[in-house]
Amino acid sequence: MLPTLTLWAVAAGVWDLGRRRLPNLLTLGGMAAALVWVVFTGRTPTGAGGMDGFLSGMAALALTFPAWHIGVLGAGDVKLAAAMGVMGGAQVTLLTFLLGGLAAGGLALLLILKERRWRPGCNAPLQDQARASSRTVPFGTALAAGFIAGLWMQAG
Repeated sequence: MLPTLTLWAVAAGVWDLGRRRLPNLLTLGGMAAALVWVVFTGRTPTGAGGMDGFLSGMAALALTFPAWHIGVLGAGDVKLAAAMGVMGGAQVTLLTFLLGGLAAGGLALLLILKERRWRPGCNAPLQDQARASSRTVPFGTALAAGFIAGLWMQAG
């Protein structure tokens, strides 16, 4: 199951990186597949208990929904995080958020450097605030990286 989950996360991450949107087919489809797996096997696709997966998905939803509500995250990011919670259980979900947060910070830094809006030693504010605010960090890509790392770390 590990290769399948990895491919799913890679697809979501690449899609978000290229389009800054996550399709429902990947997010809700992944969650539906994980829930069906839990119903028929009593375990998550990673082997955690079924209730563990359900509660982890709810925790991921609870952690990301407020950020969507204030406009920091997209709805696809929220659905992706919840699906990853259901798939991975508590341990993988915790690793996903920790490692995904680090990856998001790295992506943000790369975007800043790419736009050449930051130079070491320069503390001046951004010249064009409107243009700067239109730039987004593909958080789904960061979550996918964290999820993949968490999966493989848990596996072994």
